[in-house]
Amino acid sequence: MGVEVQGGSRRAVGRVIDNRFGRFGLVAVIGLVTITSLVSVNTDTREAGTANAAAESWPSGAAAAPSSAAASSSPAASSSPADQATPSSPVIVDVPVVEQVSTGVMNAATNDVEQAVAVIDRESGDLVAGHEGDTEFNSESITKLFTVAYYLIEVDGTPGAALAEDLRSLVQESNNSVQTDLWQPDIIPTIADRYQLTGTSTTGSRNTWGSDQITANDVARFLYAASQDPLVGDQLLGWLAGTPPTGADGFNQAFGFNSLSGVHGSKQGWSDPGWSPANLHSVGFTDRYFAAVLQTSPTATYATMRSTSNTTVNLIAAATR
Repeated sequence: MGVEVQGGSRRAVGRVIDNRFGRFGLVAVIGLVTITSLVSVNTDTREAGTANAAAESWPSGAAAAPSSAAASSSPAASSSPADQATPSSPVIVDVPVVEQVSTGVMNAATNDVEQAVAVIDRESGDLVAGHEGDTEFNSESITKLFTVAYYLIEVDGTPGAALAEDLRSLVQESNNSVQTDLWQPDIIPTIADRYQLTGTSTTGSRNTWGSDQITANDVARFLYAASQDPLVGDQLLGWLAGTPPTGADGFNQAFGFNSLSGVHGSKQGWSDPGWSPANLHSVGFTDRYFAAVLQTSPTATYATMRSTSNTTVNLIAAATR
């Protein structure tokens, strides 16, 4: 499929430029030129039947595009082998991560996808790049990370075999039935207090945990802080590193941080098919960063949102500073 350019693209790009121009100066202008050039790409020359969504939206002049990406032509989930991404190895480029994030966000905007991004250095814990990091999004299955941390803390970091398997399945397969069984109304207040997550809140309902509110800044902070927590870090990072390409419900999880090769880990979150606006989140880590890429769109398909997530994540992974 070709690059989707929705009717709201110009307004969305304008918002990104307004928000970023004062901080990054000419970076925003250069990024706008880069993204504008995408519209003129002639997708008719693409080989029939090839679903290379990441290459379709890859900004020219940025790090090399991934070799393939998970894509489907409609919001319906797909778990067939042809729809799974081949892990990508971004070509490392001498570009600051703040510029890479700016380019990725503007690329998403041309596809009518709103992105919030936060990037934290794994060594220092400093927030080194971001966009709209305090904007609230429906959490979808990212909430399951808080459930996992809550129970690991409750058992002093030593879960029994059955609980450990449940927690692993929350991270890796995003198991909804386990989440509903384990959900407690004090999970988010407890985790938000422990890790100082100021933009995270809960509906308090066992049946609407996916509508709890998160921010990109909070999720990235959580990943860093949890990695330093002796009761949580080792097990959580290990599970994040093993996320498979398909979720428990058959949803294609091979996007964002789960599209990378090398050192990486991921937790994916998505809204139910037919939900509007659609949400598609990927949070996780590379060898250098903890990061969150949260996305929402009233018009884009899951294939397009996988593609924009892949683009931004690969740009982050390719940055050298």
